[in-house]
Amino acid sequence: ACRSLLQEPFCLVLSDRLSFLVILVPYPSQPSCYFSQTPEVLAEAVRLLAQHTAHHFPALQPELARALHRFRPLANVAETWAPFWAAVLQQWPTVAASDRPSTEEVSDRPDRSTVGADLELLQAIAHEVKTPLATIRTLTRSLLRRVDLPAQARKRLEAIDLECSEQIDRFGLFFRAVELENRESQALLLARTSLTEVFAETVPRWRKQAERRSLALDLQLPERMPAVVSDPTMLDQALTSLVERFTRNLPAGSRIEIVVSLAGAQLKLRLTATELVSDPSEQPRTAPRSLGQLLTVQPETGSLSLKLEVSKNLFQALGGKLTVRRRSPQASEVITVFLPVEPSDDATTADSPR
Repeated sequence: ACRSLLQEPFCLVLSDRLSFLVILVPYPSQPSCYFSQTPEVLAEAVRLLAQHTAHHFPALQPELARALHRFRPLANVAETWAPFWAAVLQQWPTVAASDRPSTEEVSDRPDRSTVGADLELLQAIAHEVKTPLATIRTLTRSLLRRVDLPAQARKRLEAIDLECSEQIDRFGLFFRAVELENRESQALLLARTSLTEVFAETVPRWRKQAERRSLALDLQLPERMPAVVSDPTMLDQALTSLVERFTRNLPAGSRIEIVVSLAGAQLKLRLTATELVSDPSEQPRTAPRSLGQLLTVQPETGSLSLKLEVSKNLFQALGGKLTVRRRSPQASEVITVFLPVEPSDDATTADSPR
């Protein structure tokens, strides 16, 4: 990365408590930033900068050498950089959206003038769906309390209970996301959120979702899980909705990989899939169709999902950032979620997953 330092715009910050390098890489499709706090990378950047200055601006070399000498060895104190990058992350989604809007993002953003009508439609759908599901779940749980229930019947009732709960939570999340789209301010009350607790609740549900679709799920977590700044209940539902959306479009037999790792002052959750080679005789799945400004529907199954732009806005309201891309037109999506690490958490120095 340092080799591009002298060809691309860069920012090198050195101090007695915080040092980092950022290089802007202007890819034609979407500019991106390379970031590093690694001492070896910083040292190489300093060396290249000094070398370039000595060759092209020799009059400035003595002053630069004195300035660089002040900050040796290069230092990064966790108590300084953790809250600094947490504050940067809070601003990053807004900066990215306002300063570098892509044509696709602008065209897909919901029109606020029609969000109100979509909100009424979703209210009606949610009522028609959630009311009978809540009744079914209540009756199912009353049967599950019986001690003389055969094992096979208990297993099927537990599956019914899980399906009802998932759909009730999904529509609750849809409704909450649409409410956020309908407000001028999308601020939520964000607080310290234990991802250990969130994953303890959600991962078993994700595995059951995968099993129902004949999929395998692998999960990699860091050795120590830091807390993040978010809304615990909505984050649980948003991540589950994201995993459900991801798994729904995979062919049976595929393997899902969820990798959670630290990326500076952020926690990164990445979803990828290894798909089986599809049968050529199978009909390709129809692309989801728009249902108003905020939802899409899968024609084959009738399943509803939030539009991608709405999901991105939801994770931004939760304090994070959502990105979705494809390696190729035929490949499955690669979904990445970034969440700000809670600055006071000792686990900000946790190791990345093995």
